[in-house]
Amino acid sequence: MPVILGGPHASLYPDELVEEHLGDWIFVGNADPSLPSRLHDIKEESRSVVIKDPPPDIHEVPKADFALAWGGYSRMIYRPIQMSRRCPYACSFCNVKCITTRKIQYRDVSMCLDEIQDDVRRNPGITLIRIVDDCPTFDLPRFKQFLRDSIARSINRQLHIDNLRGDGVDDEMLDLLKVIGVDHRCVGVESGNHKIFNLVNKGETLDQIIESAQMIKRHGFRLYTCFIIGLPGATPETDMDSIRLVRRLRPNWVYWCLFQPQKGTKAREWFEHHGTVSEEEGKTGLSGLNLSATKAPCASPDYPAAERSRMQVMALLMTGWYLLNPLWLVRMARTISRYRLWKAFCLAFAVIPINKDHGIFRLLARLDRFTRRILSGNFLGIHPHIVETLLPRPRIAIDRDHRRRRGKRGVPLFVHI
Repeated sequence: MPVILGGPHASLYPDELVEEHLGDWIFVGNADPSLPSRLHDIKEESRSVVIKDPPPDIHEVPKADFALAWGGYSRMIYRPIQMSRRCPYACSFCNVKCITTRKIQYRDVSMCLDEIQDDVRRNPGITLIRIVDDCPTFDLPRFKQFLRDSIARSINRQLHIDNLRGDGVDDEMLDLLKVIGVDHRCVGVESGNHKIFNLVNKGETLDQIIESAQMIKRHGFRLYTCFIIGLPGATPETDMDSIRLVRRLRPNWVYWCLFQPQKGTKAREWFEHHGTVSEEEGKTGLSGLNLSATKAPCASPDYPAAERSRMQVMALLMTGWYLLNPLWLVRMARTISRYRLWKAFCLAFAVIPINKDHGIFRLLARLDRFTRRILSGNFLGIHPHIVETLLPRPRIAIDRDHRRRRGKRGVPLFVHI
């Protein structure tokens, strides 16, 4: 059976795939028009065949037929929609320009809404519409019109936007998202240091992003943010600025990504000239809630690879975005010991919205209440003033947004000291 490869990895690393002969046919870039026309010719090959065609006109791309996927429409929970392709910006870490071009193309808004309505009628189990455009708010008036038309058509499905820039947010758009039922917004911040942020070349300012994040919170949305550890020119000191910014913005969720030097990007060129790029296979930028982190695939003289991985774990600890699952405790303890981060662990906090009906979590909640009694001095009969002299007063934080969503009382799991 012939093996066909495509997508971002195949487009960025076709030579490596050919060398290892991991696929018979490798499609580089957008394969919408080229793959169907070659289906009759595809067979097992002794040497990989690489196909690279120019990017297609988005108006020639047919509607996605999800019935061809495993389970078809009956298994769909969310419906992805692409209203535009490509991104005109030149972020140094982004590989979009290596896969296609920067010239953005738009699909007709009414046609996109027709597709959504047809699929929702076909499968009422679809609860979420996911916009997967590279830059959906580049033409902000057009995007707002999509939101107004979606409300007018009473599609009545939650909306998720994959990519949102800080300069693509205003009060009117947030009001429209509120009417549709969007409950959170995620903003790519990348770095809290102005110098490093400017090197990313996002085409917006850090102040604009901070203002948009504050605007999102003012409108009552949960705020998600994305940061990158180890960008070109970064040092441990500049990445600490990102941690300070997170503590200032107090988002509901933080993605701490370890920089990945992808082929064809300006950021990779920086490391090739000012540092080193090591083995990339098996590396991931995201860490898990169990503090898992891979070794950084790049380094610079003043920021070694091990220190970059250590900073990612430190960021998770100091901003509280990890989960003390009993099954992970041994592994997490080893990670903290390996990177010598016990001090950061003791100063960190975690607010974990959990299902209080789960037996394990109920036990942990009881242990948490027992700990609070000890720290408050009520359990041992110690005067509270003595405890406050020895320890900072513990503060228990509850994820109130989670409580509203579930209609239950939030369960605080750990003490914020």
